[in-house]
Amino acid sequence: MQLTHASLLDITERKRSELENKSLESQLQQAQKMESIGTLAGGIAHDFNNLLMGIQGNASLLMLDIDASHQFIERLKNIERYVRNGSELTKQLLGFVRGGKYAAKPTMINELIAKSSEMFGRKKKRSAFIASCKMISGRLKSIVDRLTRFC
Repeated sequence: MQLTHASLLDITERKRSELENKSLESQLQQAQKMESIGTLAGGIAHDFNNLLMGIQGNASLLMLDIDASHQFIERLKNIERYVRNGSELTKQLLGFVRGGKYAAKPTMINELIAKSSEMFGRKKKRSAFIASCKMISGRLKSIVDRLTRFC
């Protein structure tokens, strides 16, 4: 007579734990990647803002040197306005990098659309509606900027 001895060991819990650990490791790696991207974006935004300030400074110096009736005065004013708009975009990016803290304030949508349309030279395709909403204006501006590119 031959006896066979067998034992069974339930490893279900161990396998579940291993899967959970792999999932947590993956989430940690993803969080570290996002943190690295945020740091990189913050550095780029800072450098970009420095470039904008150089442009702003030169435009301001030119405006001091020329007469208010000079043919290029409006173009210099446009440069200054575009620099301010670029600086606002930089602030939005830095706000995102720092955890997405945005200030909610009332926004006149027509003004935002007009400003964005002028920046991209699409005055003819402005929207004709008027509304005032309490929104996160930085995000709304980003949406309108994207929309006006397609108009």
